[in-house]
Amino acid sequence: MIESVIILILILIIFNLITTRIKVKDDAKQIYSKQLDILQLEVNLLRENKINPTEVISITEHDRMKKEYDFKLNLFKDEYEQVSAELNTQMEQNSKLVSQRQSNHVKLGKVAENFYPLLSDFPYDSKKCVAMLAPIDLLYFGEDEIVFIEIKSGSSSLSPKQRNIKKLIEDGKVSFETHKIKDTGITVK
Repeated sequence: MIESVIILILILIIFNLITTRIKVKDDAKQIYSKQLDILQLEVNLLRENKINPTEVISITEHDRMKKEYDFKLNLFKDEYEQVSAELNTQMEQNSKLVSQRQSNHVKLGKVAENFYPLLSDFPYDSKKCVAMLAPIDLLYFGEDEIVFIEIKSGSSSLSPKQRNIKKLIEDGKVSFETHKIKDTGITVK
């Protein structure tokens, strides 16, 4: 839930930055379009001798407007860099929080795995279970069966190693061996 809210906030910030940038570009296009219209009008008036060339001031106006646009663009760049820095800081903080939350979920899962056999809905006699913890959580030793038990919480799933163990069991590739330690080494029977 927290990750969804964080992602939504980040999307809104990015959308705001993009729309602000588009607005600045659109404003600049409108300014330059107006300047072009003024220049075109002055050229036409000059051709028709309706105005004196000394009355043409659009070049100066153009320079002023360009400086104004550059100033606004620099303000936008400064604001963008500031918001970008704030966004990066927020993302780092959120990343730490997400990491801590995931770590807490893992720890909680480990605790739950240890207590699960003691719960009333555990389908086996907990006294006949042995905790292995890795890569499989429990082994149940019943009278006529041995069950490998992997406990998962939330949306977690089997790891690749656990899936492989499950497949080996399902394929009947499980055996029993007795190993005896002698002074000269280990023998397998």
